[in-house]
Amino acid sequence: MIKEIAQSYTDEFHRLQWELFPEEKTTPGRVIQITASRFAEGVTTTTLALATSMARTRNSEDVLVVEANLRDPAFHQVLGLGSNGSLARVLEGQEDVWGNIERVEAYGISVLPAGHSPGASVDEDLEPYLQNLGDTLSKLRGKYRYILVDSPPLVPYMDSNIIARVTDGVIFVVEANVTRAQVLDFALRRMQTVEAKILGLVLNKREFRIPNWLYRYL
Repeated sequence: MIKEIAQSYTDEFHRLQWELFPEEKTTPGRVIQITASRFAEGVTTTTLALATSMARTRNSEDVLVVEANLRDPAFHQVLGLGSNGSLARVLEGQEDVWGNIERVEAYGISVLPAGHSPGASVDEDLEPYLQNLGDTLSKLRGKYRYILVDSPPLVPYMDSNIIARVTDGVIFVVEANVTRAQVLDFALRRMQTVEAKILGLVLNKREFRIPNWLYRYL
């Protein structure tokens, strides 16, 4: 599914990657966080499709996706990962980050899956773990040029606020015709409380009433 999405929206993903990672301005180890105001807006799909698109146009060895959604991790299932990589164990100080990165040759990218943090899917306070994310990203910046961070939604958790403090910018995924403006506005204002650099919005699941190629002329 990820490949099909990346191929179906090639032009859109190319424009997005050049906006986020312009070659003349991108310093090594630029980290972009991708989040949403609520669950099920398509953050994981958008993140992985963007990374897959980037791997085709840039050095795929430079592309890394970090699954920082410890609440509802999906990488193992979506990507069919066979091993047991875990950002959770890295943040808990149990393991080194390098041994938990997995190469997904089918998509041409490297990923650091969230793994499972006990109780994280309910109401556990993850702040003690996420406070260590900055140190982990600092190590990753030294090896990877383009780092995308898949993050949980702003409502009802504070996880993405903590993550935003150690990234270079934030992209919001918004589900067309579903996400309420008030909810999105609340999420954006919450992110601004940590002085996050909001780079823009990605409108997901948009329905095209006329052929897609015609929209560029409107």
